[in-house]
Amino acid sequence: MFIMMGFTTPASLMHASPHSWMLLKSVQDPDIVLKRFQSTLSEGSATVSTNGKDRNTETSKQNGAESIQQNIREGTESTAKAEDIVKTKAELKTLRDLLKDTQALLEAKEHMVLQAKQEVLTYLAEVENVRGRTKRDTESVKHHAVETFATELLDVVDNLSRIAETIPESFLTDSLANDTSGNAKLLKSLHDGITMTHKQLMKIFGRFEVQKYDPIGEKYDDQKHLAITEVEDDTRDPHTVVNVVKSGYFFKDKLIRVAEVDIVKKRAEEAK
Repeated sequence: MFIMMGFTTPASLMHASPHSWMLLKSVQDPDIVLKRFQSTLSEGSATVSTNGKDRNTETSKQNGAESIQQNIREGTESTAKAEDIVKTKAELKTLRDLLKDTQALLEAKEHMVLQAKQEVLTYLAEVENVRGRTKRDTESVKHHAVETFATELLDVVDNLSRIAETIPESFLTDSLANDTSGNAKLLKSLHDGITMTHKQLMKIFGRFEVQKYDPIGEKYDDQKHLAITEVEDDTRDPHTVVNVVKSGYFFKDKLIRVAEVDIVKKRAEEAK
C-alpha cells in the first residue's frame, strides 16, 4: 500500500517500471491529478460531442434515406398514376372509336331499314296496282262475257215474246170451251210454257242488270233509236216514238241494242 500526500513508498515499488512511476507520481501530485481529471473531462466531452455528432449524422442519414425512400414511393405512385391515366386515355380512345364505329353501323342499318321499308312500300303499291288492274280486268271480262251472252239471247227473247203475243188469251179461252179433240189444251200448255220461259229469261236478265228498253213517248234520239217508219199523228209532236217494233236493251249503263221504233212524221206546214 501507499499513502498519497507524503506517505512513504513501499519497498516493493522500488523496482517498478517507469510507467508505473509516472502513474504513481501523478497520483501523489494533486495538480497533476487535477490536470489529468480535466483532460479526462475534455476527452469525455469531446467523445460525447463526437458521439452526438455521429448520432446526429446517423439520424440525418436515416432521415435522408427515409425521405429518399418516401420520394421513391411517391415517384412510384406518381408513375403508376401516370400509367393508369395513359391506360385510361387509351381505353377512352378505344371506347370512342368503338362508339364511332357503332354509330356508323347504326346509321348504315337505319339506311338499310329505310331502303327496305321503301322497297316494301313500293312492292305493296305494285301489288295493290296489280290487284286493282286484275279486279278491273276481271270485271271487264265478266262485263264483256255477260254483255256478249245477253246480246246473243236478245233475239231468242224477242221470238218468245212474239210467239206469246201471237196467240191472244181470248182465243185460248174460247178454244178450251169448244175443244173436243184436246188440241186446244195442248196449245194452251205450249203457250204457258213459252210465256214462263220468256219470264224466266227476263228474270235472269234482271239479275245481271240487263234491262229492257221501250222508249214509247220519248223524243227520237239517233243514239238510242232506229226509226223504221214514220206515221202521221196530229195528237203527238213530230219525231215522237209512237210504237216499238223491237225493244232496246241496256246492260247496266251501256246500251247494247238500239230500239227499233215508229215515229211521228213531220206535218206538212212544218216541213214548209
